[in-house]
Amino acid sequence: MHSRRNQPRVTPATTLIRARSAGPALVGSQIGVDAMTPDHSASADAVFMESARAIAAALGPGWAAERSYTIDRQARLIGPDEQRLFIIHGDDSHRLSDRGHLRVVASYGQFARYLHPGEGGHFITVAAGRRTEDIAAAITSRLLPHYVRVLGLCRARARAGDAATACRRKTLDALATILHATTAEADRVVFGRPDDPIHGEVAVLDPTTVAFRIEARKTAAVGVATSIAALNTDSNQANGR
Repeated sequence: MHSRRNQPRVTPATTLIRARSAGPALVGSQIGVDAMTPDHSASADAVFMESARAIAAALGPGWAAERSYTIDRQARLIGPDEQRLFIIHGDDSHRLSDRGHLRVVASYGQFARYLHPGEGGHFITVAAGRRTEDIAAAITSRLLPHYVRVLGLCRARARAGDAATACRRKTLDALATILHATTAEADRVVFGRPDDPIHGEVAVLDPTTVAFRIEARKTAAVGVATSIAALNTDSNQANGR
C-alpha cells in the first residue's frame, strides 16, 4: 500500500475572477474607463451620460448635456447662443479607428440651410480616456472657434433672409391691394379672373425686380401696350435717359 503522503498533490484548475469595486462611476475630474467599454447596456449608457454632463460642466456656464435617442451613447451638448454639439462614443462605431475615442460634431440645426460650401461638417476626435477638463479644453480650442464663427455667419444670413422675406411680402401686399388680387400666396399674387379682359399674376423676384405675367384679350392688348410704353418713357425721362 502506498502512502498518500508520498503522492504528488494535484491542484484543481481554477478560474480567476476579478471583481470590480462598486464605487462611484466618476472620481474627481476623471471620466472613467467604464464609459469607454464597448457595452450597449443601460448601465454603460448611464455612465456615458454622466461623463457627458461632466464635460458640459467643464465647458462653463450655459452648457448642459442631454440624451440623444438616435443611437446608444450619443449625447447633445447644448450651449449658449443656440450652440449645439453632438458627442458620440467611438466604441459603438463599426470603424475600428473610432474605438477608444469620442467624436464631437458641430451641429447647426435650423441654421444648416444657410451654410455655404466648405463651412459645415466640422468635428474633432478626442481620446475617450482623457480627463474631463482636457476634453473640454480640446473642444474649446479646436472646435468652438470655427463653429462659433460660422454659426454667427449663418445667423446673420438668416436675419437677412427674414428681412428680405418681409420686404417681399410688403411689396406683394401693396400690389395685391392695387390690383384687387383674387389670390395672395407666399410668393405671388393673382389678379383678375380667367374671363376678365386682363388677368395674370405678380411675383417679387428680388428686392429690385417684380415680374408681371399678363394675359389680355385682343381688345385690351393695345391699352396694355400703350400703358407699358408710357411707363417706360416716364421712367427713362426721370432717369435722364
